[in-house]
Amino acid sequence: MAFFKSIWKNSSKHKKLCEELALANSIRDFSENHDELEDGSNEAISYGVKYLGNTPVPTPRSENATAEAVKSIITAAKGNKKLQRVSLSISPKGIEMIDTGTGETLLQVSIYQISYCSADANHDHVFAFVGCTLGSEAEVKEMCFRRTAEEINLEGPLVCYAFLCQKRKMAQTVTLTVARSFERAFQIWQNKQFHAERKRKDLEERMERELRGSQELVRGPNGVDERVQRGEGTGECRSLLIDFNSDLTDICSDAHHHRELLQNTWVSFEDDQKPQEFLAVPTFGSSSGWRNKHRGVQSTMEENKDASLLVIVLDTNPSQRIIRKKPHNLTQCLDSIVAFANAHLMQKAQNKLAVLACHHHATQFLYPTPGKPLDIRQVDGQYEVFTLVEKTIKQKLAHMINTAPPVTTPTESLLAGTMSMALCYIARINRNKAPGTKINSRVLVVTGSNECASQYMTYMNVFFTAQKQGVVIDVCALDKALSLLQQGCDITGGQYLRLEQLEGFLQYLLWVFLPDPQMRCKLVLPPPVKVDYRAACFCHRELIDIGYVCSVCLSIFCKFSPICTTCHTVFKAPAPIAAKPKKKKLKT
Repeated sequence: MAFFKSIWKNSSKHKKLCEELALANSIRDFSENHDELEDGSNEAISYGVKYLGNTPVPTPRSENATAEAVKSIITAAKGNKKLQRVSLSISPKGIEMIDTGTGETLLQVSIYQISYCSADANHDHVFAFVGCTLGSEAEVKEMCFRRTAEEINLEGPLVCYAFLCQKRKMAQTVTLTVARSFERAFQIWQNKQFHAERKRKDLEERMERELRGSQELVRGPNGVDERVQRGEGTGECRSLLIDFNSDLTDICSDAHHHRELLQNTWVSFEDDQKPQEFLAVPTFGSSSGWRNKHRGVQSTMEENKDASLLVIVLDTNPSQRIIRKKPHNLTQCLDSIVAFANAHLMQKAQNKLAVLACHHHATQFLYPTPGKPLDIRQVDGQYEVFTLVEKTIKQKLAHMINTAPPVTTPTESLLAGTMSMALCYIARINRNKAPGTKINSRVLVVTGSNECASQYMTYMNVFFTAQKQGVVIDVCALDKALSLLQQGCDITGGQYLRLEQLEGFLQYLLWVFLPDPQMRCKLVLPPPVKVDYRAACFCHRELIDIGYVCSVCLSIFCKFSPICTTCHTVFKAPAPIAAKPKKKKLKT
């Protein structure tokens, strides 16, 4: 660790980064209670950068040599018309470079094989690090954590890798993330050493107490002292049977706890030691309880970092049958939607909410609204956020309905466009989220409109985009069955539900759609319906069972056409089916 301290304290040109790293080191040095050591996140933090290239360097931590290497890399990269876009994933395991286009892993460097990293002073948008290969990772780990900076002698090929960031601050953030990742790796290693030593001492003390109490002096009938082991039956020594799959063996294994923390990684801290054989088996109720409590606290902390984003798409088209016959149904549905949204926010403080209204002429955000939020006074007995959600949604929806043009003929709802806006909003939230946080996004569509086959292509684009982004689409149909939205739920792994009666709308929302997709597998939900995967033709916008597909643009038609109306490709007319020749009768 002293090796990396010397690098950052003496070689970095960014004073702010040095001060933050020094603060982190001072906090670690004064943290003596290992039981209360806060578990940092082991998840990787990714940055979108452009890969400039690499070049060999003569020294592992020379500022001038690294600056010259960065200068030569930039000079060579100017000849390339297009730089390669990569994703730089940084974690306590190391640095991993992934091609954003193909998803292929291009580079993996262990955290212990990084000898120098910095945001270049002359080119402030460039982040660079020097990596080396030094045999086994265990030797590198011991060298980094147990030796001083003067004793370190780096040998082997040294390569400088350079990356172009969008902003200067981003380059500094990447550099600081590498330093904090090494700090986290050191904490994990130090924690493991402490707990292994404490378990060993505790086990030795328990063994001594058990051995002292397991044998007693017994006077035999012939006056001879006999030492027998305490137990049932005779005084003969019994063989010890150990189940290597039990919790006892897990506790006796020094590296068990941290092997779980570092499973499926390509950085190994220490070789697993084989469990020793003991003459007596003590009870480890307290140690097992401490371990389970430690794991429970760790899993709770990781769950608290996750947030859930719910985007509700509400169809308010007056052409819907349930609204056209009974206008007060819209008020009932709106009250149920507001109660459901507040229940989602009440589950966790990190949860987020967005509500979009879909009309026959426009799409509008009901919550949140751009600009300054409404001035809401505190209402006794109600949480302020709940009041803000209710007032904002109702005021925005009333303004949207009052300003809408009159409807004389039945019109289609702009559901596909509203779902596209919801995906854009989710993408913006994920782009602006804090590093290390995870947001589970989903979209709930509430509609009573009929099938909109004219929006078939837009629907398909929305469904496959949501599948690629990991967004779950749920649909609550208030009137008729919707085959296109059934396909979207099946593609994205969402839940489709058609209500039989509108009176239980809120109960269905809380029962089926309030739990996260991860929790639904543990609940008894309505069985999935059979999905109708029929496609809509491009000529009449109707769902068909059998049709004709253009071999160029993949347009679908219900009837044969010699020219594709989409790409204007000319097809050959189908030839008539040749008659089967008759067999000649053989003369006998």
